[in-house]
Amino acid sequence: MNRVFRGITAGVILLTAAFCVVGVKRCTSYIFSIEGYACKFDGLVSQSHKNKIFDFINVHNNFKYCSLGVISKKIKEQFKCVKSIEAFQLANGVLNLNFTVYVPKFVINKNYVMTENKSLFKKNIFEQEALLECMGLKITNFDFESGISDACMQMIFGLPKVCFEKYNITRESETRSYMRNMQQSNFIILFSDELFPDENILIGCDELKKRLGEQGAFDAKPSLRQGFGGRHAWTPCKAGRKAKARWVADVRFKDQIVLCKEVRGR
Repeated sequence: MNRVFRGITAGVILLTAAFCVVGVKRCTSYIFSIEGYACKFDGLVSQSHKNKIFDFINVHNNFKYCSLGVISKKIKEQFKCVKSIEAFQLANGVLNLNFTVYVPKFVINKNYVMTENKSLFKKNIFEQEALLECMGLKITNFDFESGISDACMQMIFGLPKVCFEKYNITRESETRSYMRNMQQSNFIILFSDELFPDENILIGCDELKKRLGEQGAFDAKPSLRQGFGGRHAWTPCKAGRKAKARWVADVRFKDQIVLCKEVRGR
């Protein structure tokens, strides 16, 4: 009789343990009794985009029956700028969501942003203050829907930061991009997606520009006038007149700089 009783007791204990294990799994997989949501952002996202995220969360009532991982996944699938979400539920039932977004790195054509993970977004997704440290460039024939080629992205991320500080950069095609010096617009560096200037090449280009400046290559073309006593004298151009020649440092050759002179207005 005692053996039978002990067997029944052991069976009940095993069943109870099994139910407890299943119950624990369900509790860890799902959130019950959500009383609301509290969202916190890292300061990079604009208020209008925050509102879109709020609306998306509020519309999806089924989040109450999803795991924290599923909730994070659904939000990140809808809002590609979100890098990570820290989700936890408070004792009062409120679900806290702490958002981290990808950091903006470049502003393209003044209207689009490329982030640290090489993704493209419209500029209005981010706060203006978040874009102050971004580097700017222009891409001709740019189409937001088509995006940017991998080679172009590698080039943009591969350019030394000083390029964006000293030059205005324009990407025309896979084989032709150029940087115009901000201090001397008649000096241009020509490069491609595959072969673009590194820091050593930039030092060489700066040295060439310095030598050209010392030789007066960037000075406005002088004009000949009739002086007193029938003598001729060289005088500077009138204020605002630009030099016709510009100098192009072509770096589309491995470890070489080819300097060319282009004369305009002929």
